[in-house]
Amino acid sequence: MAGELTFHGGVVAGARTWTAGELAERQASVRRELERLGVRPRQRVAIAVGDPVTFMASVAAVRDLGALATLISARPAGATRDAPQLRAALGDALVHAAVLDDAHAKAFAEVAPAAGVRVAANGEVLATGELRDVGPPTPDEAALLLYTSGTEGRPKGVLISEGTLAGLLAVNRRVNAWTPADVALLGLPLTHLAGLLNFAGATSCEATCVISPEWMWTAQVMDVCLAQRVTVLPMVPYQLSLLLGQQRLRELASLRLVVLSTAPIVPAHVRELLERLPGVAVVNAYGLTEAFRSTVLPASEVPARLPSIGRPVEGVEVELREGVAWIRGPNVMMGYWNQPAETARVLRDGWFCTRDLVRRDADGFLYLEGRLSELINGGGEKLSPEIVEALIVERCPAAEVAVLGIDSGRGYDEVIAVAAGTLTLDDVRAACARRVHSVFVPTRLVTTQRLPRNATGKLDRAALRRELEAAK
Repeated sequence: MAGELTFHGGVVAGARTWTAGELAERQASVRRELERLGVRPRQRVAIAVGDPVTFMASVAAVRDLGALATLISARPAGATRDAPQLRAALGDALVHAAVLDDAHAKAFAEVAPAAGVRVAANGEVLATGELRDVGPPTPDEAALLLYTSGTEGRPKGVLISEGTLAGLLAVNRRVNAWTPADVALLGLPLTHLAGLLNFAGATSCEATCVISPEWMWTAQVMDVCLAQRVTVLPMVPYQLSLLLGQQRLRELASLRLVVLSTAPIVPAHVRELLERLPGVAVVNAYGLTEAFRSTVLPASEVPARLPSIGRPVEGVEVELREGVAWIRGPNVMMGYWNQPAETARVLRDGWFCTRDLVRRDADGFLYLEGRLSELINGGGEKLSPEIVEALIVERCPAAEVAVLGIDSGRGYDEVIAVAAGTLTLDDVRAACARRVHSVFVPTRLVTTQRLPRNATGKLDRAALRRELEAAK
């Protein structure tokens, strides 16, 4: 990856356009300062820089030196809104040095290492402090250390090997079929494998990357798509639902490909997209940070096979054990950083336990049914909340809905629907009637302005549970 993370395409970030040469120059300047600090192979270097271009240049510089790039933050919000979670990740990583901009340096002062590279607002970089050896050694072959979103508790550090990273980049190029004429809108965090691989894959093929505004400003995102003539949109299903609300969607004449991933898909949304933009191809992909891009549903099977997540990619095996997907292949992580017991719990003989409930049809296509930890207890029977949510959204497409099972203390869960949008409990119950057992039909509706989501747009059920508890 050190050799592969080379910038051949340009980047548009806000009002500025960066050429490949300027990107390489920024990479070289960060590398010089890391060398001045004395950073050596296998040492861990954290990167928390709000400017996405400098973030990626720093990842490349750390990789050039054979050190372990530890991905912490690539957005200004990382120094404010997301600071507590990211400070915890930085403290857990036990890094030897860090590349920080002023905002992150201030926010992370309590846990930042003594040595590092400071990035000024004008782009200048300067080495500061003295390098020290800290923590356990970095495993051989480790290429990246990045952190899970923490939707099931505290974020965990995931170690990705050199071979896995190279293989994932090859899959990214194959799925997206990048060309120099492509313009990709990158709306997923660069600290997430999807975001990093899209940036690296596109620029390595001379395509142009456009850093997207936050999707909560969807009209602004649409402005950027039209102005830059975007051709490829990697996104999560939640972002697609926001895009469909834009009247100017039909004006995206340049768009050729939408790649969906990270969360369960809503087939009705994909069908609507294809009706309004009939020339666009849609791909649905599945994977986790620990086993990224495990399956792909190609455009030729969309929409007929939806909501399938497709079949395993070449070299990857998916085995269903009591309905839970176990994955083995070159895309599986090395393990969790500094957590041998947790690693042993989920990695057995090369197989990774996803804790995702999956079924396989007679033709070998896989379907994501939900998370094992989020099943609703119906007093003996259990059901994924995603199934109930899909029924509601199908009948009430204007609403954004989450369904939770809350322990009632009587041997079964109380089923609660939380909705952002115009929706009544009667609407919810009518959407579910005669389609799931009555014990899984919501008995209460809570309305909210917006459902909590993590940086990748995935519903944060843990945060939603906390909000419901606080509102009692």
